[in-house]
Order: sequence, then structure tokens, then C-alpha cells
Amino acid sequence: MVTMRFTPAIVTALLIATGCVGGIENTDPQGTPDAGVVVTGSMARTMYKNNVHTITNRCTGAACHSVTGATGGGQSRFSDSNADTSYDAIVRAPLTVGSFNAQAGILTKIAGGHNSITYTSAEQSSITAWLTQEATERAGGVTPIDPIEVLKKWSGCMSITNFQTAQMAAKWGSLGTQTNQTCQNCHQAGLYVFIATTNETTFFDMITKHKDYLLKYFTVDGTGKVIINESSMKNAGETIPSHPRFNPLVNQGMTALKTFYDSTMARQTANTCDPVRLVD
Repeated sequence: MVTMRFTPAIVTALLIATGCVGGIENTDPQGTPDAGVVVTGSMARTMYKNNVHTITNRCTGAACHSVTGATGGGQSRFSDSNADTSYDAIVRAPLTVGSFNAQAGILTKIAGGHNSITYTSAEQSSITAWLTQEATERAGGVTPIDPIEVLKKWSGCMSITNFQTAQMAAKWGSLGTQTNQTCQNCHQAGLYVFIATTNETTFFDMITKHKDYLLKYFTVDGTGKVIINESSMKNAGETIPSHPRFNPLVNQGMTALKTFYDSTMARQTANTCDPVRLVD
């Protein structure tokens, strides 16, 4: 079977032909899983990017914790829209991370609220889990999990039969926004590294062979388990300024995705997966 790779010229032609509108911009913050990027070798870094970056990114502003803020004042500089930049800065901020334990400043400062910002118990738990993983890895207690290897194995567990049974192509391709635009109106050729089309073969091949497209639907959590990438959906449905709005978690596409996820996980659990499909 021959897989068609879409060039910018083909994408442009399809957009013109289908009348894609809405001024959608590729505003996914680079260096995050929902932007199609994972980091090899450190699960602690991945946990930070998946679960903690959005929390610490609330601590921005030139006078506070922004990486690009003015120096002086004793403030730790770690907040940046780029998750990799933020991670590299925060692990080198001793006042913030300390010895990566419960006494870390990032936890003690926010325990009762900080600078008029309240942090939920779930957010504090995410930070604690990340710090624990950092401490474990730095002590050499475990071999860091490589998310790429996890996704490679997952790609072999996805099957076209289960993909079709879940109606992934039909449900995502025809999913509509509040302005009545369908996903495939703009994404049938993989625009902005997101594929959604009623063409089953194209859809299945793109998310099983190319990690940047796969990551829009699935990511890896701090334990090394593949999960549905809800952050990616929320980014598109609620965050990207020029993207047409839609309910990111309750819709026909997510119902199909959960069905596909369950059947794929069942194959992984039963150890009945096919060889790795991911090629790049």
C-alpha cells in the first residue's frame, strides 16, 4: 500500500478547494506533547512538560519569574511559553526546586496560595510527582523511560480493524465546531500537524507512522503509559485564539478515540500487537 505524503503545495490546493476558513494559526507552544514533540531519555522532563509546565507558566511577568524578565530582586527565573526552555531553567533554580523534595520552594510557596494565585490539590500533586521523579532519576534509582520507544510499541498495537470499528475517520472528519466547520475542512491533509479526514487509510497511516501526528491523539504520562492527549484537544478547542471553538472533551470524535484507545490497550495488554509501524 502506498502512503501519500502531503507537501505544502498539496495542502494549499486542498484548502483552496475545500474553502477552509477561520484563520487558523499553528500556535501550539513548541516543545510540548500537543505540539508534536517529546523528549528522549528523561521521564522527569516529560512529566514536567506534560503536567507541570502549564502550572508554572502562570508565574510569568517581567517582575516575577519570567525567563526573559529583568534580573535582580532574588526572583527565580523559570517561566516561559516554551516548555523546554522553562524546564531547563527551573531545574537550575535552587530556590525553586531545592533537593527535589517536599521542601522545594515551588511547593512551600504555593501551599497557601501565592501572589493572589490559588493552586489546586491536583496541581500540587502533579508538581510533587514530578519532583519525586526528578529525585529518583538524579539518584540513579531507575532507568529513564524513553517516550519514543513507548509510542513505537503503541503504534504496532493500533490496528486498522479497530480504527474502523471505532469509526475514527467518520467521527473526526465530520466533527463540527460552533461555527459549523468540520475538522476535515482544514485538516484532511494534515494541516498544522493534525490529521482529521473521512479517508480511513490516510488517517490511519498518518497517526501510526508519524509521531507528530500520533501525538495529537495520544501521549505518554509520567509512568510511561500511553494516554489520550486531552491537552491537545483542549488547546485546539479552547486556547488557540484563531481556532473555531468546540467542546474538546465531549464530542463524537472523543467518543471514537476512547473506543479506539480501549481496543488498542487491550491488544497491548494481551501482547498481540503487530510490529512497530512508527517510522519518524
